Amino acid sequence: MERVSKSALFCSVLVALFLTSYAQQNCSSFTFENNKQYTTCSKLPVLSSSIHWTYHSSNNTVDLAFRNTGTSSTRWVAWALNPSGQQMAGSQCLVAYTNSTAIHAYTSPIGSGIPSLQEGSLSFEVPSISATLSGTEMTIYATLQLTSELLSTNQVWQEGPLSGGVPASHLTSGNNVASVGTIDFRTGDKKRN
Repeated sequence: MERVSKSALFCSVLVALFLTSYAQQNCSSFTFENNKQYTTCSKLPVLSSSIHWTYHSSNNTVDLAFRNTGTSSTRWVAWALNPSGQQMAGSQCLVAYTNSTAIHAYTSPIGSGIPSLQEGSLSFEVPSISATLSGTEMTIYATLQLTSELLSTNQVWQEGPLSGGVPASHLTSGNNVASVGTIDFRTGDKKRN
């Protein structure tokens, strides 16, 4: 019996290593439409999303691409940093959706009240932001000018429907409440709590 347990444990470890390696390989081998390359990536565990980035230590900037592969022109996507916790309140968001004429990408700080994705300045500079929609894949591209305190912090990502051509509330159950974790732009460490 002990031999069977050890064999099962060994097989489980091998499968876990394979899946982790495959997820990283799958994530890092992606080619972006603009031929941009990123040094680090992480396949996020829910909402069909991944984050790709290059950290520039000389000036604490991060070039990133947030990908959501399960969206449409009737949905919005967002990715955010939140130094105050793993929740939407307090998040500093990058948001994208398709309006009637083009893809709209912008920044949105989320206050402590009822979350809304109103356009506004973040607590850090975002010198550039844009987005693309190709089939069911929305990608937000941005450059972030971060303080040293934000280089390792909480991250939140979301998706939701449009209503009247603007972002409406997302689900408050399932994967939508599990879409939190941490990220360290310097080391590439990330985890989901």
